[in-house]
Amino acid sequence: MHPSLSTASPTFSLSPTPHQPPQPLPHVSPLTELQLQEMTSPGAPPRASQRRPTYDICQGFLCLNHHNFREMFKEKCDSSFPQASRLVLHRGAVKPTETASGRSRVSAMEKRKGRSRQLKDTGSAVTEDLTWDEVNCSVLGTNIRLLYYMGLWPLGSSRAYHAYTAFSLSFSAAAILMKVVGACYNLSDIDQVTGALSTILPMSGGLANGLFLMRRRPAICRMVRSIDRLVDQQRRYFERDERMAAVVGGAQRKTLLVTLAVSGYLFAIAGYWIFIAFLEPPSKRVMPFVQLPWMANSGLGLFWFTFALQLYTAPFCSYSTLFVEFFYLAVMLHLSAQFRVLGSRFASLGRSPAPKAKAGTESDLATADSNAVYDELRLCVETHQELLRFVRFLDDVMSPFAMMQFVAGTLAVCVVLFQAANNQDLNTNLKCAGWLPGPSLELFIYCGGAHEVVHEGEALVMAAYDSLWYTVGPRIGRAIRMVITRAQVPPVLTAGHLYPITRPTFVSLVNAAYSYYALLSQMQNK
Repeated sequence: MHPSLSTASPTFSLSPTPHQPPQPLPHVSPLTELQLQEMTSPGAPPRASQRRPTYDICQGFLCLNHHNFREMFKEKCDSSFPQASRLVLHRGAVKPTETASGRSRVSAMEKRKGRSRQLKDTGSAVTEDLTWDEVNCSVLGTNIRLLYYMGLWPLGSSRAYHAYTAFSLSFSAAAILMKVVGACYNLSDIDQVTGALSTILPMSGGLANGLFLMRRRPAICRMVRSIDRLVDQQRRYFERDERMAAVVGGAQRKTLLVTLAVSGYLFAIAGYWIFIAFLEPPSKRVMPFVQLPWMANSGLGLFWFTFALQLYTAPFCSYSTLFVEFFYLAVMLHLSAQFRVLGSRFASLGRSPAPKAKAGTESDLATADSNAVYDELRLCVETHQELLRFVRFLDDVMSPFAMMQFVAGTLAVCVVLFQAANNQDLNTNLKCAGWLPGPSLELFIYCGGAHEVVHEGEALVMAAYDSLWYTVGPRIGRAIRMVITRAQVPPVLTAGHLYPITRPTFVSLVNAAYSYYALLSQMQNK
């Protein structure tokens, strides 16, 4: 027993004092050591977190990852800066977290908060199908109804509807199989093969789109709820601004216009093909879309059954592809509209309306309250984060659809162009020339919609710079610099997680289709 001197009185205390083990040194996590090694080693490649600026809302304050802050503000940082875990902008000062325990608590809290927010944003907690009430209130209600009429989106448990879906998909698969077998009969004739492929490729793409849509319907339902929630979150901002209300309404009108125009074009082309087939006498056994070699010696009943099968399945597959594309086009246009509304919010920071004061009082817009502006900036950053999370979620869902369409559409443009340029039959030339813009339009729907998202995401840079950041305090300026740095990395939608979907991508696909056509022409000339 060792006596200890009490601090309350000058007397000695005989009470035993428990043994106090020596305090261990603060533990440095292996990840932090690895980061320090990578940052101090010469010639080491930058980490992903260093290459892409990120920012977050942490405990009500705007935060920035220390790697990115070190890159942007090297002149304000010393050599010991990488040991800090986070930097928090608090009342105009930069305060680093100091202890390892504090770093671990903040990191764990941020991870839990990020996971819960991501679940909330993507709607993954709700897995059931959409109801009619949700469809009627959704901004994508028209596109969902079109898919419902095609038998690809069951909004109920009706057995008759499921039978209709199974009938359409199974007969489409049977028609595609018959056309493939018919093309195999004439493998030596490149004209017959390319003529069959000009119909087989779009039908195969439509069938694959329908099957994949039904398989991914739970994730797509979450995506519908997420885009509706994003629109509702910013509704109070664009409803009081006529210009932004016109932008949001324009996304709906643009989707409807494209749907009517492309659907009408496809209906006219299919009607012409069917009309030409009806003009021929039944004795010639002319099919509306793909000629089958065994039809010449078949009975009249088999001929009319096959005729009706092609008459139903070819438009069904084509419209299935179009309606899936129109659905994703509507999602991308509404997403780009929300980016534009967010840009308007960034640009309006510091521009408070003139106060209602007595006559003679000057209205100085630059004297806006800094705390109110900072709170609005935090809300804008949160909305930006939600939009970026939705872009990643949309990319995961839409990427396989876009990849299938890119492959089928590029090959379809190639074979249709070959048929239109090398076939000697006038009716075949007219049909192929009329159908040639079809696959190109299907490619452009994805590329045009995704390009709008990328463009509006990049426009946030100028929108944030246009705010009155230079009149509302230094901390607003520092936060705006973070927003600008993050917005310089635009959102990207990809096909198969390989190719970015933009308008230049559409040009490259058309060039690839023409290259394939030139190769086929050389093969035929030999």
